[in-house]
Amino acid sequence: MPGVTCQASRSLQRHALTLEAAWSRIRMVTGALHAIDNSELQLANAASYLEAFGHVVVGWLWLDQAVAVNALASEVQASDFHRGKLAACDYFFGWEMPKVPAWLAVLDPVETTPLNTPVEWL
Repeated sequence: MPGVTCQASRSLQRHALTLEAAWSRIRMVTGALHAIDNSELQLANAASYLEAFGHVVVGWLWLDQAVAVNALASEVQASDFHRGKLAACDYFFGWEMPKVPAWLAVLDPVETTPLNTPVEWL
């Protein structure tokens, strides 16, 4: 895939660093949550944890596909399908992965507003 390899390699390296940082943060947050003795507090923002974890997994899948496409660069002519895989990976890392830190921010320390707000106020 002439013209794709060098540019894709730089993008993929950036994406790999982003993914590595997100995974590291997930592990830190998971450890902090496990250290809490109160299960209600542990699960207070479970939806945010699931969103973040899911996005990290999907980011890994997109990066894996992009790496596979990039590995074919010297063997096959670039097709729209191949370029589309790389563009989809770039999109996910540009638009979706930046959401992960915000989701994790309410988990460590645990943001307790939902737990502390009396139901009568709602």
